[in-house]
This record gives sequence, structure tokens and C-alpha cells, in this order.
Amino acid sequence: MNNENLESQDQGISLADIFRLLRINWILIVSFTFVAMLAAGFYSFTMVPNKYKSSSEMMVFMYSTGSNVDPDNPIYDLNASRLFIDTAIGIIKSDYVINEVRIDAEENNVEIPGYLRNSDIVRNISVTSSSTSFIIKVSFISEDETFAQDMANLITSVTVKLLQEDFNGNFIKLTDASTPEDDSPNKILYTIVGAMAGAILAVGIVFLKQLIRNTYMSKDELEKGTGIQVLGVIPEFQVKERRKWDVKNFFKKNAYNNMII
Repeated sequence: MNNENLESQDQGISLADIFRLLRINWILIVSFTFVAMLAAGFYSFTMVPNKYKSSSEMMVFMYSTGSNVDPDNPIYDLNASRLFIDTAIGIIKSDYVINEVRIDAEENNVEIPGYLRNSDIVRNISVTSSSTSFIIKVSFISEDETFAQDMANLITSVTVKLLQEDFNGNFIKLTDASTPEDDSPNKILYTIVGAMAGAILAVGIVFLKQLIRNTYMSKDELEKGTGIQVLGVIPEFQVKERRKWDVKNFFKKNAYNNMII
């Protein structure tokens, strides 16, 4: 039984066979890698647009319930404030805020393209917070630097205004929108990933060809595959054709010799 297992393992592809396949098909692998790298590079540097991100910050504090709010000495409920941060993040990305942002945009001469739906705007909003503070960072990403900065300002200002109207807390806009920063995808990384994908595809094709081939490459493979001992191997050789003028000269020479005889 053990001998059969060993024989079945011997019949499998070995590490040496793998390197041999890669060496034989290196032109295919290099070609696929190069073409995929060029395609990914062309796509990333010509088709992928640059994007910019601008950010603004706001602070959230909830007043302690059951007590009158003293403007000079307010009492805050820190636990409630921390829990409210998740609610505030959800409100920022709601239609309630986005619809109000559209209204304020018209008043502030900020043009929001008509093709941008609320869902498109929300997709470009990024909201982050820290577990050790009560600060919420609102960012907006756009292909237009000015539009990204204007939207970050509007979203933060509108959110603060609506929270102050609807909730018992102190909501403050800490900073105006920052100067837009480049937030474009890593185009070099795209190119590298494309090259790797091309190499993997080429290696996959090489191994697929190896799996579906129905011929034996060597005497050892033939013996392992058929279980029959090979007594001899016919060597490969090439037969070169004689050129026509050699044949003609041969017959002319023989004819001349016969005439002399």
C-alpha cells in the first residue's frame, strides 16, 4: 500500500517540473506581465480622475437632563455626549441634512451639479470621530478642489445649526474647511497590481496547458504513466534536402564519366 502511495506521489508534478515549465514559457509570462502592466498604467494615469478632500471639525456636548442650562456654567452629560456622537454621524449623512445643504448652497452661491443625487453626495462624505474626544471630523471628496471645500463647510455648518435647533446640547463648529488635499488613488500601486495580475494569469495558463496535454515529455514520464518499461528511445534527427544543383551536378558527372569509359 505504501509503495502504491509513493508511486502516485512520484507521478505528480515536482518542483523541478514547475521551474522547467516556467523557464520554457518565460516569453509568455513576460509578455502577459508587460501587457497587463501597460494596460493598468494607461488606465490609472489617463482614466482615473484626481480627487481632493477637504475637512472641517465640530464638537458635540449634551447638556445634563433635569437641570436648567446656565449659559455661564453649563453642566454637560459626558456619557450622553459620547453616545450622541453616533447619532450625530448618522444625521450628517441623512437626507434631512443634505436637503438643507442644497438650500444653503443656493444662498451661498455654491453650485451643486444637477446630476448629483443625495446618495451621490453622501457617498463622498467621510465622517470620523475619536473615542477619547467629542470632536467629529467631516470630510468631503470631489474632483473639484473648490467644490470639496465648499461642501465640507456647508455640511458642517448645516449640521451644527440643525442639531442646535432639535437637541438639548451645545454644538460648535470648530474649524472651517481645510485647504483641499490630494486624495487620488495610488496610480503606481494600480500599475503594480496590474502587472502581478498579468503574471498570475500567464502562470495559470502555463499550468492549464500542462494539465490538459496528452503527451509524454520524457522516457521517465512514459514509464510512470503506462507502467511499461521503455527499452529504447528513438533520437530526434533532421533530414536535410539536397539542393537541386547538387543533384544535377551528380548526374552530369556520372554521365561524363560513362562517356569517357
